[in-house]
Amino acid sequence: MLSMQGREQSVQFESQMDVDVGSTSTQDLSLQMDTQQTVEDGASRKRNAEDEAEEESDAEADYDGEEMMPPYVLDDRPLPNLPIYHPDIKVVQANSMEMVQHFQERIRGFTYKDAETLYLLDLFDRLEHPPHETNITKIALHGDAGHGKSSFLNAILGVDISDWGDDGNSCTFVVQEFAQASPTQTHSFKAEIQFFSRNACIDMVKNLFQQCYSYLNADDAEDEEGLEALQMQYNTALVVFSALFKGKREFRNREAAEEFLSDAKSANDQAILGRLVGWTEDILLQLTQNRAHHASATDATSFNADTVQGLKKAVRPFTTTVEFPNVEGTNMECCPWPLVKKVCTTFKSKLLEQNITIADCPGTSDKNGLRVDQTKNYLADCDITIVVSKIDRAIDNLALYHNISEAYRRKRSGSVIVVCTRSDDVNMNGEQRFSSTIWEERVLAKIAEDEIHVLERLERARTAYNFLPPNTGMVKRFFMRARKEKYERQKRQIDSRRFEARVMARNRHVKDSIQQAYKEDTKDPVPLPIFCVSNTMFMTYMSGYEKKDCPPLTLEGTQILAARDHIIGIPSTGKFNSLWHHCDTALELAIDTVEISCSTTKLKRKEDLNRTFERARGNLREIVEDIAERFVEQEFGVVLGVISGNESKRINRAGYRCDKWSKLNAGSHRAIMRKGGAHGTAKVPWQDWNEEIYEILREDLDPALEAFYTADCEDLSTNISERIGDTIDSLDRTLDRDPAAALSGAVKAFKRNLKHRRKQIDTLCESFKETLRKDVRTIQMRASTHAPDHYLSEALSKIYQYALDQPKGKGLTLHKTRCTAFKGRLCAYGGIFKEVHDGVKSEFEAFFKFNIDTLVDEMDGIFDEIQHDVNRVCSTNEDDSEEGKAIREELLAMLPAEREFLLEKIQKPLKACK
Repeated sequence: MLSMQGREQSVQFESQMDVDVGSTSTQDLSLQMDTQQTVEDGASRKRNAEDEAEEESDAEADYDGEEMMPPYVLDDRPLPNLPIYHPDIKVVQANSMEMVQHFQERIRGFTYKDAETLYLLDLFDRLEHPPHETNITKIALHGDAGHGKSSFLNAILGVDISDWGDDGNSCTFVVQEFAQASPTQTHSFKAEIQFFSRNACIDMVKNLFQQCYSYLNADDAEDEEGLEALQMQYNTALVVFSALFKGKREFRNREAAEEFLSDAKSANDQAILGRLVGWTEDILLQLTQNRAHHASATDATSFNADTVQGLKKAVRPFTTTVEFPNVEGTNMECCPWPLVKKVCTTFKSKLLEQNITIADCPGTSDKNGLRVDQTKNYLADCDITIVVSKIDRAIDNLALYHNISEAYRRKRSGSVIVVCTRSDDVNMNGEQRFSSTIWEERVLAKIAEDEIHVLERLERARTAYNFLPPNTGMVKRFFMRARKEKYERQKRQIDSRRFEARVMARNRHVKDSIQQAYKEDTKDPVPLPIFCVSNTMFMTYMSGYEKKDCPPLTLEGTQILAARDHIIGIPSTGKFNSLWHHCDTALELAIDTVEISCSTTKLKRKEDLNRTFERARGNLREIVEDIAERFVEQEFGVVLGVISGNESKRINRAGYRCDKWSKLNAGSHRAIMRKGGAHGTAKVPWQDWNEEIYEILREDLDPALEAFYTADCEDLSTNISERIGDTIDSLDRTLDRDPAAALSGAVKAFKRNLKHRRKQIDTLCESFKETLRKDVRTIQMRASTHAPDHYLSEALSKIYQYALDQPKGKGLTLHKTRCTAFKGRLCAYGGIFKEVHDGVKSEFEAFFKFNIDTLVDEMDGIFDEIQHDVNRVCSTNEDDSEEGKAIREELLAMLPAEREFLLEKIQKPLKACK
């Protein structure tokens, strides 16, 4: 490019030539052109000199003498910008604890104690650990084996704590839960291994042995589909036995194991089965004996380590099959993971510190049904499910959408997060198969423009360096090489920018597609959080890297930090609301209670106050139970009516599906029934009859339960809160009619307490509503999804077995007989769909009664505290001893300073955080 001076002179000469070209001689024109060229050459030389000076300066500034970028420290990253993570929150928590401890120390320091001082001490002891410090949010990673769950977990925790692999095989055979270390933990890492009960382990071994016997002694007439199903079960059993009895001669290899198992004369052959059971009992005994340091030494053991590798080495046989297992503290050679219920690992982590536990679960596409069952049982108890899938086939991955739908049905809106791994797996040489947005096109255009500029400078720098005169000095040669390397580095940065732009575009396309499918499937108005992450790129930043080999994705581009911040923010709202209630209500109540306890009153209407309170407390249970009874009869009756009122429609739809399934070949049909309604092979695509049956139920049941969950539970909570709140307000009105009340500091404190008690009632009703809603979700999950303890599960299992047991009918094929029997049982009036009605009704009534009883008991606890306050303000007796007077005077003297401390050091800073 020309310099400004060069461009101005060029324009001047060109204009002059345009004017005089017709009257100027050739010689004069030649002279003018020579003059112009001279000016341009001078400008060019000046420009090049300026560029070279600038480039040398940049090269010198760009070089800092460091070859490596230090590792990124994840726990140094600030917490998300949310109220509960404001820096002053820790100050507020410390100050509230200081205030509580101040009262505790003062009261404990009294040598004279009566019932009232003990009451106050108990009050402050209960305030020592508010709910926001103890509530735990449980999160589970769910997805197919080999899709990067373990790698993602390591990335967000910032520790390589979970084994992972790139070969597509499962590295997680049991549920591995990770939680924050307790303050008393003496080692950096601790793993607690929780085993199934002895009976459960023995039953597992017996069932697996029976599966082996069934396959090894299968009838020659067994069809191909049935034989394939038996073989899958047999392979699973061999994997388990080979891991569990790895050190036994009988299981030294597959051939030896098959020879040993083939000797069985029956499915209960004690000569073989007895040895398997005995070996299992011996393993359990060695693993759980001499563990006196553990509270439940019969079903758990623990390991400690100061390094990640040390812990992983000790725990690995309990989570997967290893070639040379070494079980610490025993002389066994085995991999006991089939007996393990859960491994809970604790260590210090900023993410886990936020009252979060996160679990790495076995993949649900695993051939080992035991691992899949462990996952399903754990998922049912989690608050949040993170569904993990590789990004390359995410848009049309049916397994991903199935996992998302299942997770949504467990806990509904706000309970699902999607993580697509390997976002960096982009073919830069391939054509992009989706449309770019205008913004994405502009980004790529700017990158292309910058690339042209860098390539020009890089070419000049390479030429200048390659053709340096032999006598060039070392300093000059150094800077020329540094300049060339700078532009080579900038070219790599351009390539990285283009790569990241392509990655971000693909991420956006995948997110939009999954989001749209989610809304169509669930009708959930809340957006689904989706993160497309690169675990490997992020771990490169965690390890550190050479500057000349910078990862092609930026740290933010890996999306790990965004996903981690979102996870950390999940419990934030509940924790802050709990802290707010503690500081705004509970602590104020405590101070006013101290004033009431240490003061005397001269009320004129003590009898009225006592009578009003006794009537209110006496009617508490009657009021709540009356509201609850009408709620069950009316609002919940609507839900039951929906379930029972559409039986004919459901039976017709179930019959249509039975006819469709009967068109399968006999072998496939029988194999699916043998597998409990869900099965697939290479020849027959995956079939899930249970899901199709539940889909019939969900069509009517889900809308009814959604309305019940959203509006009806809210109305019930509000109704109870208002009715019980009115009884507290009546006490306040009674005091307003007493002229002496305005003169008493204790009565003023009592009236303030009544307002706070009213807030406590509201908080209890809000908690009751959330618990009830959680139970409704549990009922909805058990009514509309398939699992061992769900309403239809046992009934469907019986129908499958009933159809399989039918003998061949006269004039019918065995396949036709089974299809007819299956349809007859499934589509019978008063049959399985009635089971759903009865299950929902029975379980809701049990849940509801428990919740109502709990609510009444908790409210009665508040009324018990009000009773204490009423007794104090109405009492004409007080402790006239010198010790009693001294205690009251000392506590009353504390109150002004404590109220000031509460306002200035706790409540105002907390309000600023909000």
